[in-house]
Amino acid sequence: FSGDWSSDVCSSDLYTIITDTSANLPSAYLRRHDIEVIPFSYFYDSEEHTCLDTEAWDGEEYYSAIRKGLRVTTS
Repeated sequence: FSGDWSSDVCSSDLYTIITDTSANLPSAYLRRHDIEVIPFSYFYDSEEHTCLDTEAWDGEEYYSAIRKGLRVTTS
C-alpha cells in the first residue's frame, strides 16, 4: 500500500462495477467510469425483448405499459 487510496484501492484491477441496462445510466457516464453493462432482458406476449442500449431504450413506455396491465416477466 502506497498510502494513496485513489490509486491503490480504486484500481479497476481489483474490482469491476457491473450494472444492467435497466439502470438507465447514460452511456457517457458508463464509459467515463469504466462500468460494465449487461443487457436487460424481459418477456411479454411470449416474446423476449432485450435492451442493449440505455439511450435507445424507452423506459417510460415500458413502465407505462406495465401500469396499463401488460404482464412482463424478467429472467
